[in-house]
Amino acid sequence: MIRESEVNLAALTIFLQPVFGLLIASLWLGESLHWGHLWGSAAIVIGLVIGLSRQIKSSTVAKSP
Repeated sequence: MIRESEVNLAALTIFLQPVFGLLIASLWLGESLHWGHLWGSAAIVIGLVIGLSRQIKSSTVAKSP
């Protein structure tokens, strides 16, 4: 799937690393979660949803004949 997508679309998924790092740290290592972690993760996810939806819309419009 990554080979078929554009570079800028695949690059946006790098921003998910802190969110998954937070989940792994809390579940596997037993680290405690704080409100700042949750707000930061929510901001990252919201930003990705906005960015990915714009990238997907622009790529489908460009591919349409």
